[in-house]
Amino acid sequence: MNLVQIAQHADDLERAADFYERLLGEKPIATFDPPGLVFFRIGPTRLLLGRPRLPFSTSASRTYGHVLTSSPLKASPSTLRPT
Repeated sequence: MNLVQIAQHADDLERAADFYERLLGEKPIATFDPPGLVFFRIGPTRLLLGRPRLPFSTSASRTYGHVLTSSPLKASPSTLRPT
């Protein structure tokens, strides 16, 4: 079984989408705003960035499936700086 989807909390959805676009070297595959969702494809896996539905939400991320075994990253996270 492969990792199907990772859902990541993002208070600043535009900033998070820009970060992952630069990290992965790919544009999002879908954006829905409202309600505040952006999807990226990482191999067979979807990355879902989403604004929290509740202001007091404590869930930072959710993972569906098994651990991803390869890294298709186009840049090192340490080389990316917030804009």
